[in-house]
Amino acid sequence: MIGIDIIEISRFEKMENFDGCLTKYFCQSEIAYINGKGAGKFAAAAGIFCAKEAAAKALGTGFAGFLPKDIEISHTENGAPYSVFRGIRFEISISHCREYATAVALTTNDK
Repeated sequence: MIGIDIIEISRFEKMENFDGCLTKYFCQSEIAYINGKGAGKFAAAAGIFCAKEAAAKALGTGFAGFLPKDIEISHTENGAPYSVFRGIRFEISISHCREYATAVALTTNDK
C-alpha cells in the first residue's frame, strides 16, 4: 500500500501557537527533532506531518480510530525516515522545497 501527501510550509510558519501544534500532533522525539532543525523547523514539521498523513492514507483508513500523534516518524542512523505503527512498517520519503513539503509512505504488509 502507498500513501502520499503535500502541504504548504507556510501553514506552519503562520501558526499563532506553533508550540501548541507540536504538542497536539507530534510525539516527544519528533518535537526534539523538529526543534533541533533551527530555522528549518517549519519545513521539518511540515515534512513529518506529511509523512503521518501519507502513512494514514497507506493504511486506507485515514486517521479513523487514531490521531496523527499516534504515528511516530523515526529516523535511521543515516537519517532515513520510517515508521512502525500497529505492527506495520512504513518506508517513508520526505522532500521539501521553498514552499512545500511532501511525503510518500510505502508498506508491503498485508492488512
